[in-house]
Order: sequence, then C-alpha cells, then structure tokens
Amino acid sequence: MSRRIILTLFIAIIGAICFQGCSGSDNGDGSGEFWRRYHVLDFGRRPVPSPDGTRVCFATEGTGEHTAGIYLLEGDSVVQLTMGTPPHAWDYSWSLDGARIAFSAPGQIGGESAGIWLIDVETRELEQIWDRGSAPSWDPTDSLRFYCAGPEDGTNNEGIFLIVLEPALRIRVQSRGTSPAMSPNRQLLGCQLPGEGSQGRALHVATLDSLSGMPVASHTGAYSWVWDSQQIIYEFIEGGALDIYAVPVNPPGQSQLLITGASFPKAFPSENKIVFSKVSGASAGGIWTMSTHGGDALPLTTTGSRPVPTSDGDAIYFDDEDGIYILRRAS
Repeated sequence: MSRRIILTLFIAIIGAICFQGCSGSDNGDGSGEFWRRYHVLDFGRRPVPSPDGTRVCFATEGTGEHTAGIYLLEGDSVVQLTMGTPPHAWDYSWSLDGARIAFSAPGQIGGESAGIWLIDVETRELEQIWDRGSAPSWDPTDSLRFYCAGPEDGTNNEGIFLIVLEPALRIRVQSRGTSPAMSPNRQLLGCQLPGEGSQGRALHVATLDSLSGMPVASHTGAYSWVWDSQQIIYEFIEGGALDIYAVPVNPPGQSQLLITGASFPKAFPSENKIVFSKVSGASAGGIWTMSTHGGDALPLTTTGSRPVPTSDGDAIYFDDEDGIYILRRAS
C-alpha cells in the first residue's frame, strides 16, 4: 500500500473520531470553540440543571421500565420525585439555592392535584401552594419568591402573581398574562398575552408597579432573558414557521432575526450567547449556539432538542430520542 493511501486513510480515521467525539467549528468570532457530547441517561426529557450545576431534574411520560413523573439526577443516583398524583405540566424550575423545585399540575381548578406545587429536594416532600395556576418562575435573586400565572378565566385569579413563601403571601402584580419571567437585574417582568390570530402570543415587559406592561414582540413562543437584561430572545411563530429573534427591551426597539428554522432558545447566564434547537422539516436538527447579536451559528450536534446551559456556561443539557445528553465545553 502506497504512503499516500496510508496517509489518506489515517486522515479519514482521525476525522471520523473527531466527528463522533467532538462538536463545533469556528463560530465567526475567532474563538474556535469545541464541545464534547456525553450520553447521561437512557430515558427522560427536558433536563433542567440546578443553579450550581450538580443536579438535574427531568421528567418522563412513562415507559415499560420507568413510570411517569419528575426525576432527580444527582451524581450516579436517579430518584423519582413525583409519581401518579399530582401530574406535571413540564414547567418545573429550580429555586436559586437549589432547595426547591416548583411546577404546575393540570386539572380541575380547586382540585386536590391541580395548581402550583413545590418539591423540597432534600426531604422529597410535596406541597400544594395554590389550587390553580401555571408556569412558575423563580425570582433570580430570592429563593423564597416566585411568579406564576393564574387561569385565564376573567376573574381576579387571572394574571401574574407573586408567591412569597415566608411569610406566605400571594400578590397579584398584573391583571393579565401567562409565562412570567423576571429579568436577571429584577427591573422588568416579562409575560405573554393573547395576540392577534391564533399563532403565538404577544410578549410584554412591565415594571413591577405596572398592571399593563408594554408590548415588545408579537407571535411569540418560548422566550429567554439575556444575562444583561437588555434583550429577550424568543421564538417567532407565524405561518407554521419557527424562527428566533432578539428584541431590545431597555428601551424597547426593533426585533432582529437571528436564525430561521429554530426553536427552544435559551440564553447563557453570563455571556452574549444563546443555545437552541435547529429545526429540519418536521423534526429537530440538532443543538446550535450563536451570539445574541447575530452572526454565524455554530452546530454542536445533528440531533437533540430543548437545550439548557448550566449557570457557568461550560455545559449544555439536552434530550434526544434515547434519553438525556450533556455537551461540555472543551475549549
């Protein structure tokens, strides 16, 4: 075999190894960033890492080996936190100190299983906080406060509520809205209201002393605050398409298209970067990252969905058909 053929085969083998073990390419900013992918669990969806990155909560719809519910991954140990009643609405989130997980459960308003629930991570105890409501979102600096949405029923239970755990209080801070999320600097509260047509919702931001808020984008789906509280990244939903935009909110400005055919955007906690799922036709096309200000996008995987970065930005959890994965920054 000639030396040229041997060299060609060697290069091909090395290229195949790098493709399987590493992800990434020059992303346009000169960083030459690379990530390594690891298979964490063979079941589960929507992984959400704890604020300190040492634990992950996730859920499953139920399989032959694993019953439906919310689970906790801590080291090599997997513990089921909920099963049977109450169910969950896939909206679980961690308190800042990692001591509690809040989630909502569907069901008849006033029922024993519906509404807002808390899980004490250490004791595994469950507590029903309110017999209605959805989309709990923790205060970014206070582990005893979170926001949630009441039912859209035209009553005084509709709107955005602040839940204080000690002393126990429930305060209506906006008369309408769903999917609340406080900005990292605690100056603005984001939420969504019914918009024109049936696709997506209007995205509003408001100061805490406002009951109406200011519209900043329309036809929105999932959204995420950028770390400096100056932008929101959101899904744009119209005509069956999913694209990702950025909109300045302080002061409000014109939305900027970041990338077409993408969903589930999440901003990194301390840098101008987002991670998202690329959409390929009707299926997920892998995990990608890019700057919050636009530019070239960096593909990390060819499959996977619902990525969430850890608080230090050095890892990204996501789910795939065969369970939960993690990407770790290699450079």
